[in-house]
Amino acid sequence: MKQIHEMTFPEFSNAIQASGGMNRWPQLGAANEVVSYSVFMNGEIADALPEIARTHEFRDVTIHALTEKIGLNPESFRDNVKVAELVSVRHAYMSSVLEASMLYVLEPAIQDEYALVSNGFSHPLIQEQIQEQKRFGELLRPVLSDAQKILGKEAREQAAAGVSRGEVISQNSEFTVQDIGDGRIVAHENRRLAAVPAVGSEVTVAYYRGKGQVISDMKDVAIGKVYVEAKSGDLAVNLANVDGDIKHVVMFGSMAMVSEFASEHGLGKDFVREAMDVRTASPKISPNQSKREIAGEPYIDPLTDSLALDYRENGIKFTVVFGSAKEFEANAHQFGASEEIISIAYQMESLAHPGMQSQDQKSHADAVAIVKGRFSTVDVANVDSGRYAGMIVATTALHVVQDTGRSSAIIHDKRNLDKIPLAGEKVALSYKSGRAEVNVREVSKDRDLGRN
Repeated sequence: MKQIHEMTFPEFSNAIQASGGMNRWPQLGAANEVVSYSVFMNGEIADALPEIARTHEFRDVTIHALTEKIGLNPESFRDNVKVAELVSVRHAYMSSVLEASMLYVLEPAIQDEYALVSNGFSHPLIQEQIQEQKRFGELLRPVLSDAQKILGKEAREQAAAGVSRGEVISQNSEFTVQDIGDGRIVAHENRRLAAVPAVGSEVTVAYYRGKGQVISDMKDVAIGKVYVEAKSGDLAVNLANVDGDIKHVVMFGSMAMVSEFASEHGLGKDFVREAMDVRTASPKISPNQSKREIAGEPYIDPLTDSLALDYRENGIKFTVVFGSAKEFEANAHQFGASEEIISIAYQMESLAHPGMQSQDQKSHADAVAIVKGRFSTVDVANVDSGRYAGMIVATTALHVVQDTGRSSAIIHDKRNLDKIPLAGEKVALSYKSGRAEVNVREVSKDRDLGRN
């Protein structure tokens, strides 16, 4: 398969498989209904995307305004979900290509494709999908009309989101309409359902990551306790038959969805309370975040004269350094450090060299001197929200210098990084609130031999 930076926008869109859904916020009193939109990348290249491009969240007012602007219906949640998907795929493509451009030379055709995608919604694929969405919406009218006739009265359509339970009363090739009682119906898009239920069947539909989980024969199953599903890190519950065999695993993307599931099946507040306890005991960690294992106690690193900790991630040894034991404690959860390890860090801090300020200045000056004349611009990293990608070309006692392309270099303070990269490694760094997550794209073969 092509790498992302070699793909055209249509190739990327097909490989990424964006799947969107609408989220209903719980209503309080007489407050108006509030919704939001989530889009998930579920395709085979999803894990290769930059972190910010894998999932997307949108406020309703943002999407509704854009839906109207491009000629779709902002009153249709289906149109709004489609627009959220288009925005997300466009953003994911641009983010991925832009980041790749810092490491690779893009072919002229890909540069032209990027330019076209950057021009709003003018790309032919986006225009084609907008027109297809208009035609798709027309297919809903006859199946809704059939549902009204079966019910014998006008029904209120409720958005296909969260959890719904009821009988399937009408259907065509594109839509399945479910009667959920009290004069309300839900029209599900068949393409978003894990399985298309038969007309006349009683089903529960629970939306997770933009896909409808379809569960039938709920009266014949036992609902287990909520737990954390290992692979996704999300909450889940098992549904078992009389023999104890698991028939379904229902996934939950939010606590609001757990509450809806409990309400639809008469499980009461205790079910929700237990789910909240499970979530509190096991806070969600991104499935893309690798597990880190501490490899020894904190120590004073002789190169940086700073408090340091060695750890392994995916079997590779890395070192992280901190400006103080207080900073170590604030970030200890990232490395699974115990109270004992934190206590040792405070003990070791007293052994640090007192002349750090002068060493800091010398290290920075050394970094500037090393790259002087090699780059037209040399800047210090933006530690609030900077994002950088490229090869590490030099290291000093407390700093690393990164070639970010176009004759530009960035100087990073090692004490702000979650791992210290080595010279020659290609890395992507993403800062937030003073610290950076470092993703080493090409690991040096000398890494386990010690830092250089």
